[in-house]
Amino acid sequence: MIVLPKSDQLPRPLYRSLHQAVALSIRDGRLRPGDRLPTERDLAHRCGVSRITVRAALDGLGRDKLVARRTRTGTIVTEAAARGESDV
Repeated sequence: MIVLPKSDQLPRPLYRSLHQAVALSIRDGRLRPGDRLPTERDLAHRCGVSRITVRAALDGLGRDKLVARRTRTGTIVTEAAARGESDV
């Protein structure tokens, strides 16, 4: 489960907070290689942010090679993330 810090502890911008929360979930093993993340809409609803914010966070995670975004499959945690080969 992905949990954002309380609103008074959020560094701005919000997409970086979501990016960090997902990256932490991957690093500590709550999300494993091959796990599919919730949809943009579901993440936005769960975290109380807009889909644009979610999209920006997922784009950053993709650039860091922590997740792969695939049409019709969704966003999946990569094997590189588990091996620590990400760019973060």
